[in-house]
Formats: sequence, C-alpha cells, structure tokens
Amino acid sequence: MNIPDSGYTDHHTHPASRCRILTECDARSAKTWDEARILVDAHIAANPSRDLYVVHGWNQATWGTPTVADLDAITDKEIIVINVSYHGALLNTVAAEKFPGTLVPSGSEHANGTKVPGNSGNLVSEKDFEELAIATLPKYDDLLVAIPKYHAYLSSLGVVAAHDMHLATMDQIDAYVELDRRGELAIDTTAFVNPRLLDEPRLAEIVENPSPRFRVAGLKLFLDGAIGVHTAFVTEPYLDTHGHGMLRHSKDECVALIKKSLALGLATPAIHAIGDAAVSTVLDVYEELKADGHDTNGWRIEHCEMVRPNDIPRIVALGAVPVMQPNFHWDLDHYGDRLGDNLRLINPFRPLLDAGVTILFGSDGMPEGPKVGIEYAMNRARFPEQTITLEEALTAYGIKSSFPSS
Repeated sequence: MNIPDSGYTDHHTHPASRCRILTECDARSAKTWDEARILVDAHIAANPSRDLYVVHGWNQATWGTPTVADLDAITDKEIIVINVSYHGALLNTVAAEKFPGTLVPSGSEHANGTKVPGNSGNLVSEKDFEELAIATLPKYDDLLVAIPKYHAYLSSLGVVAAHDMHLATMDQIDAYVELDRRGELAIDTTAFVNPRLLDEPRLAEIVENPSPRFRVAGLKLFLDGAIGVHTAFVTEPYLDTHGHGMLRHSKDECVALIKKSLALGLATPAIHAIGDAAVSTVLDVYEELKADGHDTNGWRIEHCEMVRPNDIPRIVALGAVPVMQPNFHWDLDHYGDRLGDNLRLINPFRPLLDAGVTILFGSDGMPEGPKVGIEYAMNRARFPEQTITLEEALTAYGIKSSFPSS
C-alpha cells in the first residue's frame, strides 16, 4: 500500500497555541544546550527590541537543565525556556520576578513527594506552567495572522483536518470563528477547551452554532504531566527519583467538570493521561459517569501512552477512544533510566487493536506530520506490541477530507 500524500486528520495538535513558535525561538532541533544557546543568541540578535524571549525545545534528556545563571548570562530581559513536552519551563531571574510564586525551589519535591531532578531553582511547577503559558499566548490580532500560517504548514504535511486540543482563551476561539467567517480557515478544526472557559457566557452559543469549518466539541482536562519532567502519574515509581508523578485533578473534580461541560453541550470529554496510573484514573472517572447514566462511547483518553494490560478490557467496556501519538516511541530511546522494563507499557497499539479498541493518531506537534508518525508506528518500535501495519496506521489518521465527526 502506498502512503498517501494528503487526507490525514491530526487528532491531537495545537495550532492556536503552537503557532506562537513562528515568532519565538524554535530550538527543538538542538541536541545540546550549547547548540540551543547558539539559536537563542541568534534569535535575540534578530529581535533586539523585545522584552520577553520564549524558547521552545528544552529536553532534559539531551540538554540537561540550564541554570538561572545560564539564562541570566544570555540577556537582562525575560527568558522563558519551555520543555519539549509543554509541561514545564525554566525562567531567568527577570522572568521569575514577573511571575512570582511559580518556581519549584532548588532541591525540593513536588507536592506529591516526587523529587525534582536536576533543578537549580528556576523550574516552573507543573501546576503553574499552564497559567504561565496562557499568560504569554498570542492575542486575537496576532492569532488572525499566525493560525493561517500554521495551518499552511500542516497542510504541507498532508493534514486536512485537525483537533486543536487546548483552547484556553476566548481570543483563540474568536480568532477561529473570524477566520472561518472570512474564508481563511484552510483546515477543518474541532476544538476542545480548558475548564477555565466553561464560565464564559458566550461559549454555549458558540458550541450550539458551529461555523462551517470550526466547532467546539468537548472539554480538555490535564490529569497528569509528562515523563520528561517526571510528572506523568505512574504506578511503579520512577527509577531515578522514586516518585510517582502527580495528578492535577481528583476523581471527583474530573466528574464535576465533565458534568458541567456536558450540560453546556460539550459532548466529548478528552482527558490527558500519560502515565499508566493516570490512564487507570481516567477509566475510574468514565466508569462512574457511565454508572450515572452517561454514554461514554467515543469519550477520549489523550495520549494514553502507558497502558497496563488489565485496563484494556475496561477501555473496551466503556467504548473509550485512546488518541495516541506514535511519535512518542521516541520516549523508548530516552526514558529507560526512569521507566526500566515499563517501557513496554508505552504505546501498546497491537493489544488495543486486537481487543477491538478504536485508536486515533495525532502528533501533539512533537513533531508534526502523519508520515513521521507512520514511520515511528511501523519501523521505530522496540517491542512487537508497539508495531502496527501501514493500513492500521492510515486508519488511525482518518484519511478523509470531510469534517470530522468526533
């Protein structure tokens, strides 16, 4: 079977937030902090009038953890260095003064007891990173320019439909609606919103009246963090820190927020769960809601990266849909030091499919591009249960040009 050049749905991406990377410092290609520093210096030299410099791509496994002194040596203006997982950041002194109270103290532990590895006092906590990221997002006028540019990039990779998995401001929603009104939305977009928007008075009307190529379909919850910053919630402790990661919401909080979103017409909850313990917790939440009379078919588990075999029948019984990233096979090469044999829990595509589970693929922008995901799914797995066929990969990417139904 030939690999099509177009027609893919990226079921998990972030155009309205990652479009910021078009004007900020993209250092994701850097293999070391020294390489990243060259890119940062060039970006600052090209944009000398800015008061804030945002750098994308910090990867603890390859860069290490740049210190406050490392960042202060670059410039006396604000610097925010965002982790490649988008679940943490590093600040220089000036930025820390602007965003007080967000830093994890040097040598400390997360609230749940997980050690903070390699931290010299400039790491933004998992809880606070979301607010920091939202506070520095592009505004409405900038989004009107940046979203079409980012969509053009996705289109060049064969993407015809995208699920934007975390809209956190009304500027983002309004920009999508206006772009569609102008006929400038090149990619069909299904959006999922942060809980902070559930109290916005205009949200229900937008949900009830989708525009031709844009609609808001569900609530997006972040239940845990990421393996790279040791905040993914895992059953067995990380080998290098002896912590279990963290849950950002309790089961009861998740149930309450989902009920609130369903009442607004947001029919499809989508919960971020990377670690196996987080995946189990999502299933606990969905089982309680199903017992309360809700139809859980099609409800999403975003990433669903680490899955224990005994949770697969629970996924089947709920009709839940793991929305997975084959490019997360990358984690197999970098996180053996913290997961050990539990690397086998990552992306168990074969057992899920064999059990009759519908899985969808997306990129999470790490990196973008369905063909990259297909390469990972077919050729870059370490264990047989992580490998699937081309036909199965294409099915998971949708291969359709019509507006997505879920």
